[in-house]
Amino acid sequence: MQTGPSLEDRISKVTAIPQAILHDYREGDNLTAEEKMQWADGRETTRAEDLSYCLLGITGASMNIRYGDGAEKTRERLLQKIAKR
Repeated sequence: MQTGPSLEDRISKVTAIPQAILHDYREGDNLTAEEKMQWADGRETTRAEDLSYCLLGITGASMNIRYGDGAEKTRERLLQKIAKR
């Protein structure tokens, strides 16, 4: 018996990640890294670099965490890592 919006529904609305992918991440296997990166649009973080770092697991990229580089340089590093995959 469900009495209100599901947790998946709420998380989907907040993150813009489709419910089907929240339920089974393999549903997103055919999405590009660019499509997944759009899930971070509009997010606010304490540190500018975290906008890119929060996408590491989602995009399957791996890189060293370096605070102080700034948002743009960190995003560039992330895009380079994604391109190498």
